[in-house]
Amino acid sequence: MKADRALVLHLAVLAALLLAHFLAPAYHHANLARIMVLSIYAMGYNIAFGYTGLLWAALWGWMFWGVLPDRWTVLGACIIVAAGLYIWYRETRVARKERALHG
Repeated sequence: MKADRALVLHLAVLAALLLAHFLAPAYHHANLARIMVLSIYAMGYNIAFGYTGLLWAALWGWMFWGVLPDRWTVLGACIIVAAGLYIWYRETRVARKERALHG
């Protein structure tokens, strides 16, 4: 029964986001599309694409404007990636413990 409620709630949120996509101004469409993708697929599959955004931004900055990231930008990117890796490690460890306890 819980799975049915979760599915209905998930579909309702997805429908609301889809409606908002058509009602929102054009400059909000990319954000709404990203939210819709994140709501459908598991975070583990999408998070890698978010991290590649750091690389793409650095590459485009260099290609179009000839600007390389400074040390603070690189440090910030390293902190973001390290935090993501730590969360992935911690969640994997928790999932293993839950599987061991519940079979």
